[in-house]
Amino acid sequence: MPSADTPPPGRAITGKTGSAIYQPLLNSADFRYLVLQPGRNCDDLVCTLHVASLESAPPFDAISYVWGSDEKNQKILCNGERVRITTNLRAALLRVRKPDQPRTLWADSICINQEDVEERFQQVSLMAQIYTKAETVLAHVGDDDGGHAPAASSLITEIGTMIQNTLATLDYSHNCFPFPGKEQHKSILADKRLDSLKALTTTPWFGRGWVVQEVGLAKEAVILWGSAEISWSMLMQCHTWVMRRTDVDWRYFGDLCDIHVGIFDQRWKTKLKSFYVSGAWQNRPDLWNILRHARLLGIKDERDRLYAFVPLFNSIAPPDAAVAWESPGYTAPYLKVYSDFAHSHPSIPQHGILAVKGVLFDRIWFRSEPLKPAETIDTIASIWQRLKGDHTPTTAASPYGPAHITLAFMMALCTGMWCGDAASWTAKCDAYMAFLGGSARADHRAAAAQLQDFANYYTYNRRIVATERGYFGMAPLTAREGDVCAVVFGARTPLVLRETDTQGRYKVVGEVWIPGRTVAKNYVGMEVMYVLGRDGSKDWVALGLDEEEILLC
Repeated sequence: MPSADTPPPGRAITGKTGSAIYQPLLNSADFRYLVLQPGRNCDDLVCTLHVASLESAPPFDAISYVWGSDEKNQKILCNGERVRITTNLRAALLRVRKPDQPRTLWADSICINQEDVEERFQQVSLMAQIYTKAETVLAHVGDDDGGHAPAASSLITEIGTMIQNTLATLDYSHNCFPFPGKEQHKSILADKRLDSLKALTTTPWFGRGWVVQEVGLAKEAVILWGSAEISWSMLMQCHTWVMRRTDVDWRYFGDLCDIHVGIFDQRWKTKLKSFYVSGAWQNRPDLWNILRHARLLGIKDERDRLYAFVPLFNSIAPPDAAVAWESPGYTAPYLKVYSDFAHSHPSIPQHGILAVKGVLFDRIWFRSEPLKPAETIDTIASIWQRLKGDHTPTTAASPYGPAHITLAFMMALCTGMWCGDAASWTAKCDAYMAFLGGSARADHRAAAAQLQDFANYYTYNRRIVATERGYFGMAPLTAREGDVCAVVFGARTPLVLRETDTQGRYKVVGEVWIPGRTVAKNYVGMEVMYVLGRDGSKDWVALGLDEEEILLC
């Protein structure tokens, strides 16, 4: 059977320079691949372009890389003609080129005629299939200027191998993967290679949007960092173990986004559920969650916030959950693309008005200053001191009661999230609440600071808010005093709404995480308050507030 290193006979494309090298793709399943000729060091890049259908294509590897600047100031000899390419594509091709044999590859910026808008959209619609079909996805993250790649590679391989060996002894039942012993835990917390892991996951590649699909759908993916080759699967397994079984700071995983984690969990769910208690395991992908997290990723063309992630969702979702959508392509402005997508969803009517069911629950009366990326516990404590005795604009008692008002504040701060094992997290929570309450011992500060470091992931560029009824929340940066807090049925959290000039219509400002007043034990026995609107956290019923139709525009 031929390999991706063996050039096949194909329908070679002839032509001159630039867009002239591209013959039209005659069928909807056709795409181009390139055969990169061998070379060493800085030998000129030489390739030929070929056309095939996805079904008949020879084995090929696909390149994932950061486009970087659009300036095409480098050259490749393609079909005998010199064609201009970007610096980053040249670097990626040099890195994957074989010294002694041709290599069959797919790279979007040269295999797609970027000057043909219709072709570009047609090929973008095939990209999920292209990366799924590739033998290996080669994720070129750039040069290893700091010399971190060997250390990061050894750490990831070491942990990944330990995970594989341990999984071989387990039955894959929920939460059966063992926690590290005391000495192993101390060792990983002190491992200097964590700095190299952070250097890897803060390279620009990890902050890009398209790469999520490119490695997420791959049969196999390899990170190319300098001269190192790192298994993508082992990196993700390493992330799972570190986040689910240790107290290592999440920031060592830099810009590794939650969509990567969700896709990997879906594809490896049989084995990875051994890291999760049954109540914490989400076994069905969520499009809206993917789109929400995608907002943080870099995209050159805003239309690709849908074109990159809706096909990704359809590739991993059950058939009954797939989203059917006739998109307008790259000829329409991005706001038109967003509008068409919204209106194609059956719950959204025409004329720009969305009618939803919910409860107009409260109004914001206090908002903090924007929270910084490395906010300190002292800053949060000062906000707490401001609110604990003045939590409403009236003299009304806190809805949380004196016994649980500190817990409610902390739940809002972390938006209900936690990490590590239940015992260590509970100890951090106790220390944090003692610190806020002014009863902390000297040894409490370190544990409280660890919880603050964790909370900073959820608080950066957001605001702590208090409502007129005395509820606490974590709100978007743009929230204002006077904005309405609403529970919209079907939404994951309450929403901040802003009244418009038209009576009865509201604009959505963003999500706000508000803990309800009911205190419960979660699935590992920790005392928690669930987000307002969840089953068991419907405070509006006791308050006598009516459910109603809310018009969003």
